[in-house]
Amino acid sequence: MPCFTFWSPHCSLEESNAKDLAYYTIAFQEAYQFDFIKIIESGMYIPEAFGQVIPPNVTPSMQSWQSVEKWRINHGKEWLQLRPLKVEDSPVFIREMEAGATGLFFGMQNGLNLKLGYEGYRKYEWASSARILDAIKDKCKFRMVHLCNGDGEAIDWALDLPCDAFNWADQQDNMPSLGEVRAKTDKVLIGGIKHNGGKSLDRTTAYLHAPNDFSGACRADVKAVMKKRVEDAIEQAGNKLVICGGCGVDMDARRRFPVFQEVMDEIAEERAAGRK
Repeated sequence: MPCFTFWSPHCSLEESNAKDLAYYTIAFQEAYQFDFIKIIESGMYIPEAFGQVIPPNVTPSMQSWQSVEKWRINHGKEWLQLRPLKVEDSPVFIREMEAGATGLFFGMQNGLNLKLGYEGYRKYEWASSARILDAIKDKCKFRMVHLCNGDGEAIDWALDLPCDAFNWADQQDNMPSLGEVRAKTDKVLIGGIKHNGGKSLDRTTAYLHAPNDFSGACRADVKAVMKKRVEDAIEQAGNKLVICGGCGVDMDARRRFPVFQEVMDEIAEERAAGRK
């Protein structure tokens, strides 16, 4: 039976304080018992390490990249002034591994890869990413590459990265399916659930409509959609699969996590009984 997990959007109010973020993460995991936990730290910690100044968020809907106080790069020539960060200068990653982190969630902005073009991507994005992933192969058990946004063409470009698993929005119209990627790699595939319907509706009505697989007024209908998604994912990717969305789910989706748990329990029972 495949593993399953989901992660929430950015923890806007908690991410600036380590204790707050730890409390949120533990509470989230204890509530839903997923098979692995993604730490939802600020997505701007690397720019901050280079000197970008970002004030704390003041509302749950804010995201760090939207409220930059001081940009590190203000002119193209300033890119040439950057110097590589050394692990010893920012040893957080090593501490996390020593503290017991099992794996690394390595996020890549897939949309930017297409802007670089294939040759530029291989020279800059792929090469530097491969160095990082290869360097930590003996320090963790699970290296997951998350290809965020973008277009399906760039998914193929990443498949030879030295990692153990890939995650992308396989339910998005312009993305390859799990089955199409399974034909090209034997690595663990992570996906199967439509986490986002593209342009969001007004938040007062989005939960009742269908921007993602968790949405809808009828519980039975939502459950049927989820079960079909999971069965299709298993058929396409086999058991070397983690059922998940293509990125962070909307906050409202958590109200349907118990329904998803029911689906996974029922499919497990069916497979154990030989009915699937």
